[in-house]
Amino acid sequence: MSEADKMLYKIGYMKEYEDSSIEIWNYEERFCISFNKICKSVDFKRKDKRQFWGLKYHRISIDMQELQAINLKVKELGWR
Repeated sequence: MSEADKMLYKIGYMKEYEDSSIEIWNYEERFCISFNKICKSVDFKRKDKRQFWGLKYHRISIDMQELQAINLKVKELGWR
């Protein structure tokens, strides 16, 4: 387990892999940080049972621990 994975695990995330991306989920918060290996991008997803006026997009914010772990993960993946 990488240092970034350990940091994310400590704050409630679990790592799941897909073919072209790495998805790290916080199931309690229904929130995902996805590292797209092809585009070298970081995406954020939130599953919500409710829909507000049919909108599919939600404002997503991250805290400093999550930001530090994301930065470390990007370094570990060798993205510059």
